[in-house]
Amino acid sequence: MKRAERGFTLIEVIVAVAILAIGIVAVSEVFSISLRSLRSTREGMDLSITALTEMRRILQDRELEEGSGTEAREDYTLEWEVEETDRDRTEGLPYRFLEVTVRVKKGRKVYELSTQRLVKGVFK
Repeated sequence: MKRAERGFTLIEVIVAVAILAIGIVAVSEVFSISLRSLRSTREGMDLSITALTEMRRILQDRELEEGSGTEAREDYTLEWEVEETDRDRTEGLPYRFLEVTVRVKKGRKVYELSTQRLVKGVFK
């Protein structure tokens, strides 16, 4: 009488390795997607910080006037615009509203900030 040997057959080992390989590929794909997402988020944060910094610089100007400009920086383009707005709200007053817009562009990504500032001055 033969004794039954214990162990795995070749087919069982191959199936187990295939299942393990599929699991490893799936996990590595999740990590890859996460890294791309983190990189994209970091670029967005960098653009927003740049736009906010530029907005603060413009708003600190005590003699803020209408105008616009574009600057090409290392790896992004910076655009800013200051224009008078809401004239009907300040009609007859020694004040005017200026809308300040800052755009930072890097590749296909664009981050835009916009705000208004009340300044002393008369209509032109």
